[in-house]
Amino acid sequence: LTWLRPYRKRYLLGITAGLLMVLIEMQSPLFMQQLINLATGYVSGSLQPSPTESQIIRRIVRIVALWAVLLGGTVLLHRASILVMASAGERVQFDYRRAIFAHLQKLSLSFYDRTKLGRILSRCTTDLSGMREINVWGIDTIVKNSLIVLVAGAMLLKTEPRLFLAVAWLTPLLYLINRYFRRKLGVAWQ
Repeated sequence: LTWLRPYRKRYLLGITAGLLMVLIEMQSPLFMQQLINLATGYVSGSLQPSPTESQIIRRIVRIVALWAVLLGGTVLLHRASILVMASAGERVQFDYRRAIFAHLQKLSLSFYDRTKLGRILSRCTTDLSGMREINVWGIDTIVKNSLIVLVAGAMLLKTEPRLFLAVAWLTPLLYLINRYFRRKLGVAWQ
């Protein structure tokens, strides 16, 4: 985290843009609900006062236009999030590279006699590549996916509590299984 600290404002800006994007995208079911309710209400004749066909079409067009504007905004927010997160992540990567190079410069010549240059370069490249995924995309992905799960769970709880309870108990189980396999993969990878 000390490497990320100088760029915390950039990360915060990128994560905020990503969170806004997710929150807006998660409104799509509400737009679908409005469209379905409007269409089924018109066909069944249950809308009061009873609108004409042209009035229904105008209302549908307004709903779809608002939905399109919001989705267009999410595209812009996504682009902004990508640019800001990539910029911050690459700056952290540059700091890592500079620190590794400085450390390699301090090592004794006997170290370089004992260790093959290819092994040093391979290790640096592999470690930096692994860190890049975390620095550039990992933080943003974890925060956005957590928000998606929380909002989807809240929507499910609000609309169908029994279905929420039928699914919610799986969360701790999946978490434990995930941790178990990550440990096994970590040992196998090394």
